[in-house]
Amino acid sequence: MATHVPTFEQVPIRIEFDYPERMSRWLLWFKWLLIIPHQIVLSFYGVAVYVTTFIAWWAILFTGRYPQGLFDFAVGYMRWTLRVSAYFPLLMTDRYPPFGSGDHTVRYEADYPQSLSRGVLLLRFFMAVPVSPFFWLALLASYVLFFLVFSLVYAAIAWIWLCVLCTGKYPRGLYNFVAAVAGWQHRATAWWFLLRDDWSLFGAQGVRVVEAPAAS
Repeated sequence: MATHVPTFEQVPIRIEFDYPERMSRWLLWFKWLLIIPHQIVLSFYGVAVYVTTFIAWWAILFTGRYPQGLFDFAVGYMRWTLRVSAYFPLLMTDRYPPFGSGDHTVRYEADYPQSLSRGVLLLRFFMAVPVSPFFWLALLASYVLFFLVFSLVYAAIAWIWLCVLCTGKYPRGLYNFVAAVAGWQHRATAWWFLLRDDWSLFGAQGVRVVEAPAAS
């Protein structure tokens, strides 16, 4: 029996990057400084999202639904953090991220779920209880995996920095690799933030790199 493979538009959480043909050499020296205002705002936003996620957990437990206002609030945080990390340290765009929503070369879209599973909700809780062996196994596995993957990413970023400095271009193969890792991380985080029940969020589906539109 043939397995249906969903298109990008059918995936519930979609992340899309515009691949830049050229990048600024001088911005490489200042991006870390330019994102400081974003980091300050996001530190407070992140605390608020953890509070609303706690509230949403109870709402899902009793009603099977994620309150849409809280859902949109969490999606906004995910979109914002992805755009900031794409600007720096991932160096994937020269377009300064907006404060909040707005058009950008990095796009994060999430479909609102009409219902969520209470069983999956309790599974998340069980995995998060410190006395649970599943917690420690998942924690160990995630630390090892993230260390290996992100060691490769940051080693690649050092090379990318030199490539952009010398040529003004981001190597396309490395761009696709960094996009896949960043997209996977943010889609997996959506599962922990209760935005979806789909275990497939831990895969690479729903991440796409497209050619940046030509400047008019």
